[in-house]
Amino acid sequence: MYKVLLVDDERVIREGISTIVDWNSLNICIDTAASGAEAWEKITVAPPDIVITDIKMPGMNGLELIDKVKNRYPAIYFVILSAYGEFDFANKAMKYGIKHYILKPCNEDEILDVMKNVIDDIENQKEVEFVLSRVNKDNAIKNSITIRDIDDYITNYKKIHPLIKEALKNIALNVGNEQFYLTYLAEQILYVNPDYLGKLFKKEVGENFSCFLARIRIEQAKKFMLSKPNASINEIACKVGFGDNPQYFSQVFKKFTDMTPSEYKKSIKTP
Repeated sequence: MYKVLLVDDERVIREGISTIVDWNSLNICIDTAASGAEAWEKITVAPPDIVITDIKMPGMNGLELIDKVKNRYPAIYFVILSAYGEFDFANKAMKYGIKHYILKPCNEDEILDVMKNVIDDIENQKEVEFVLSRVNKDNAIKNSITIRDIDDYITNYKKIHPLIKEALKNIALNVGNEQFYLTYLAEQILYVNPDYLGKLFKKEVGENFSCFLARIRIEQAKKFMLSKPNASINEIACKVGFGDNPQYFSQVFKKFTDMTPSEYKKSIKTP
């Protein structure tokens, strides 16, 4: 069950939203707070999964609450309750990564639609964390693969075909595997026809498999250079799936960055 805290200084809105909406249909347990200060106190005692907060409140306003919570509980998701004329405040919330809004006045269907999207994000994040937990601890580029990176592989493509979602998960797991290619993925992991998988991947993602994989590998190479600036080109090529072929790695790197790996390394060392 998801725990949701609704924060609004107007009693009518708090009671209306908390009682009229069918929260049980989304497996949600709802609690309320009448101010930012009360919300903060409740959050520190029992952090919820989601906070729905008004922006303009006396005392600690919604933006101040978000800032305080994000510093201590970064995993909590926020939904902004925004009225007409408060768009400037809502835009400021974007710097905290807030992307879900409910515009007042609102009805039950509008609230449920937003909450379904938030729950989708939470579930996708759980998948991301599961993928990360499977990354080989001995993989030298593990520290370069962040949740945000794998979120790009999975969450940004969450509405696509389940087969492609599995393909994206496996790309995240096999960035450094030089034996990983479309045929291997199709026949050895997903057990589907390679041609079918390739066409479906292009249709759903908008980019062919080999190009997508190469782009991801180059991004990881760039991050590896930042973390280990003294690494040789050969070492970098091996770590991001190009094997013992630094010349091919350099060609692909230049295709995506307009610089050779050596030139890129020099550019990041330049103050």
